[in-house]
Amino acid sequence: MSLIFHRAVFSVAMIVFVGLSGCGTTEQSPHLSWRKQDFLNRHFTLDDTRRIEDVWFYSDHRMAAVTFGEHTGDMYKTCSPLMFWRLRNGRLQIYDYDKRVYSTWTLIRSDGDKYYVLNEDDKTLRYIRK
Repeated sequence: MSLIFHRAVFSVAMIVFVGLSGCGTTEQSPHLSWRKQDFLNRHFTLDDTRRIEDVWFYSDHRMAAVTFGEHTGDMYKTCSPLMFWRLRNGRLQIYDYDKRVYSTWTLIRSDGDKYYVLNEDDKTLRYIRK
């Protein structure tokens, strides 16, 4: 009888342990969520010595005026298409007229007007908000 009692107590203890092991743990988002007031009607410029990327986010029709390119020495190569923006699961996406995503910004942190984002290539970039 003692063996049956110990097995029953052990079984109950295991059920309680397994049942409670998931309590108190919540999966947290690994990133912050963009809010419209963070970027609307603002200008962001990439803090990089070689690459050029400037984005102006407008509330009208969700337009994003983008200038991107690079400079080497005295040569500047840029392109300035008119794109659009949208929020998807807290991430800021810049996409073209055909709905092809050009860039996805996952907000990691902000420090004043410095915004650190993770792009679609898992590279951390720093943008200065102006």
